[in-house]
Amino acid sequence: QIKSTSRDMSPVLLVGTHLDDKQCTDDYVDHVMRQLKIRFPPKEWNIFDYLTVSSVTETNIKNLIKSLKTKAMTHNMITQQVPHSWVFLDRLVHKQRLKSSLITMNEFHKLCSDAGIPVDESEGVTSFLRDVGSIIHFEDEKSGLKDIVILDPK
Repeated sequence: QIKSTSRDMSPVLLVGTHLDDKQCTDDYVDHVMRQLKIRFPPKEWNIFDYLTVSSVTETNIKNLIKSLKTKAMTHNMITQQVPHSWVFLDRLVHKQRLKSSLITMNEFHKLCSDAGIPVDESEGVTSFLRDVGSIIHFEDEKSGLKDIVILDPK
């Protein structure tokens, strides 16, 4: 989804779970991680780290948190200042989500208007809300989904 919905690919942290499983010997984990790095090259997928964790034993959980915090503090989505109207639109989207899981792009433009955002800014705010995970929107004409805004990204 990252490749298909974002012009500026978001940074990716690839996390292997269940490190506590008996099958996850050091050799096995090393082999799987090497295979993942071949299949998902960091530059092509914008992967900034590969980690393995166990939520059962909490192995490497602190490393996971540290890696996420470090990346988040330097990412433009965290440091970027956005207009108040964009924040208000995000609230409207959350409110609309209670009524419907998707809307048309025309309905989204109406929400933009209600938030005080001119139509000519809708592309920027759409990208922003998509990148921060509030909505899913496919810009590609070939997808056939350009006129749909998914309000519940889960």
